[in-house]
Amino acid sequence: EARVEARLKARGQSVATHTSEAAALREVYRLAAEKHILHGDFELIADDGEHVLVGDLLDNPPKWHNRRFHDPLEPEYGGSDPRICWANLRAAGRPYLHSHAHGGVRYELHRARRTIKVEPGQRVALAQRVLELMRLDGGVFDRGDELVRVSENGSIQPLGLQGLLVEMDRLAAWTKYNLTQKKDVPCDAPRPVAEAILSMRGDWRLPRLKAVCPTPIMEPATGRIIDTDGHDAGTDLCLLLGDLRGWPGVPETPTTAQLAAAVKVLWRPFEAFPFVSALDRGVYFSALLTGVIRPALETAPAFMIGSPTAGSGKTLLSTCAGILAGDDEVSPMSGVGDDAEIEKRLLAFGRTGARVLLVDNLNGTFASDPLCSFLTSSTFRGRPLGVTDQISVPTRMLTLINGNNTLIKGDLCRRVLGCRIDPQDAAPWRRSFALDPAEYCRSRRLELVAAALTIIRAGQSAKMPASGFASFEAWNSTVRRAVCHVADLGLLDVADPAGAVDTAYSRDPETAKLGALLEAWFSVFSERPTTVGEVIKRVDIAIEGEREFALKSALAEITGDDRLNPRKIGRWLERQADRIVDEMRFVQCGKKDNVNLWRCELLL
Repeated sequence: EARVEARLKARGQSVATHTSEAAALREVYRLAAEKHILHGDFELIADDGEHVLVGDLLDNPPKWHNRRFHDPLEPEYGGSDPRICWANLRAAGRPYLHSHAHGGVRYELHRARRTIKVEPGQRVALAQRVLELMRLDGGVFDRGDELVRVSENGSIQPLGLQGLLVEMDRLAAWTKYNLTQKKDVPCDAPRPVAEAILSMRGDWRLPRLKAVCPTPIMEPATGRIIDTDGHDAGTDLCLLLGDLRGWPGVPETPTTAQLAAAVKVLWRPFEAFPFVSALDRGVYFSALLTGVIRPALETAPAFMIGSPTAGSGKTLLSTCAGILAGDDEVSPMSGVGDDAEIEKRLLAFGRTGARVLLVDNLNGTFASDPLCSFLTSSTFRGRPLGVTDQISVPTRMLTLINGNNTLIKGDLCRRVLGCRIDPQDAAPWRRSFALDPAEYCRSRRLELVAAALTIIRAGQSAKMPASGFASFEAWNSTVRRAVCHVADLGLLDVADPAGAVDTAYSRDPETAKLGALLEAWFSVFSERPTTVGEVIKRVDIAIEGEREFALKSALAEITGDDRLNPRKIGRWLERQADRIVDEMRFVQCGKKDNVNLWRCELLL
């Protein structure tokens, strides 16, 4: 009550004569005390003693962001230095004041709503007015082809028409003239204005959003560590960091000793897992680093964790990688169907800004054209359920695959890096760990993320890997480079994760089929151009001959039937054209009677 009286007195008013103003101020202080909400008329004391309203802070973020203040409710709290509050005005539309008094309290900052009058013929002008308020508020983003808002838990919520109408009501109080009452009366946000805003795609001039990060992250191109809440204009990332009191920071130029310490910290939860080889450790180590930096990478490979039996720890390893990537609970995508189903689910995951995609419990062989495109493109385009138009979503999520003796095939082989664990135990699910890896990662996430960023930053000064990695150039120069640097220094028994591509191709059923066909075809026709029809005729009329029999068997593997279909074989050859296996490849070399001629070319 004393603060109400003081505020009114400063305005030249009194409680006795200005009862409505006093009541409004009491409500402002009640919301501050009970709900920890500071409205625009709430007065604060800045670090230099200046008295300033919350509304002034929100209207001038460059001046007040990161400034210190007295505690809102007890300005004298803290004795000789009462500046115990910190203002974060770039927190993705949810600016707040954090006071370290009373064990730590976070106060949300809300500005008073503007009033907008709906008038005929002003739809475009009203749409521009709403967009101006959105830019000032900072809570709505342009993400590809949609307007989105970031939720409290960091998920991305597409607004759509109804969501935009709610947002417009949140931003402004709408009125229109009522002929009967002969005055302006309250109304809901007008639908035509919302439709106009949605139709202005490309002209919103709102901050763009590529991903949401719950922990600090590094910009790959510059090595800059981003550790401030809110939208980062340089990367179009939105950071929702919360309490960073446990953040140890990242050295500007890590020494070898600091790098060794970071490797030890990051690998500690995973020491007991039975990785088969240095390559397997290198792949998983790169998955950990990738998860931490994935929102800043345009593209990155997926990672597959395999084992010979269930209960080996694949899901636990995926969960831990997901925690470091920012998802405390990873939601698996199990029971994958055909490519159309996979495409819909990829769009759904990408649209909500999921940080981790886990394809779980795969068996046998796995291939997916949509996943191939998803992994090597910065955006993925399609039509989600319930949406009329196609949309594009960023693909910046850590992609993990789990399975028992799963083989990937075709184009996925160069996009998925596989690692393997083998507990060599008939009942591996009965094992116990000295520490709970998942809980350890949750409770020490900031420490582990700092270690990962230290490792990546240390790799920036190391030599580049001898070979490149097509489609994943930024990942190659950050994550892969860091893993190879750790391996070169002998700080952990890991190998270049790119070696997993060769392993995948060596196990790929399609590669095996192509190699067998090349060898058998060459043994019969050498490098002579031949049509598929001639090949089939040759093996069909051959009464005996091991070479013809081997060629017919190789062709039957492709068609899945002893009755050889020339069209099916021709289409398969078109897909495999110029692909080299064992220094041989098929080359299309003209036509004969309007039919493709094929030649098996020896490259030695």
